[in-house]
Order: sequence, then structure tokens, then C-alpha cells
Amino acid sequence: MPEVINPIFTKDFPPLGRDLLDTDIIVIAVAGNPITYISTVGALRTAIGGIPVAGNFDSDGNFDASLYGIPDSPIFQVYQGGVSVSASFDNTSQIISGGTPGAFTAKFI
Repeated sequence: MPEVINPIFTKDFPPLGRDLLDTDIIVIAVAGNPITYISTVGALRTAIGGIPVAGNFDSDGNFDASLYGIPDSPIFQVYQGGVSVSASFDNTSQIISGGTPGAFTAKFI
């Protein structure tokens, strides 16, 4: 049996207190496998591929994305006419805001 140094406890994790960085390391547990693995947040985001959202901003430049299952504090980018636009996302209301009325696409990770 290998020696355990600085064990990682996998019960009752405290909140991190900040958004995840791409360089943060994540422990990965595979069901039925007694070995845990590590990866970075950036690699995991790439593997997941994100949540695509497409729609139309209303006359106020808002879009209700509550049906898309977007997680809290996502990394995202919004595009209108093929150009990246500055927009914000409210975790509570699930509203994307700051767009120009009309069609847009976005990707959330």
C-alpha cells in the first residue's frame, strides 16, 4: 500500500471563495475506480465543450437564458454579427444583458 502524504479529504468541502481559474487543479474520481486523477479546470472546460445559447436580445438588450441550465459564475462570450460584444450574466435571474436588440450567439462554460 502506498504511503499517504497530505491526504485530500473528499467530504464537506468548504467553498473556494472565488471563481475557478484555468490553472486550478481538480481531483477527478471515477466510479468503481479506487484511484483518483488530476486535471486542470482549463482542460476540463475544453473537454466539456460548453453550453451554446442562441436567441434574440429584446428591445432592452436582454435575454432570458433560464431554460439553458447555465451554472453559477460561468465563463462566457457573446457574439452579435460575428463580433464579440460586452455583455453580463446575472446568476440569480439567468438574464444575459448588455446586447443590442436582435440575434446573438453565446457560449457558456
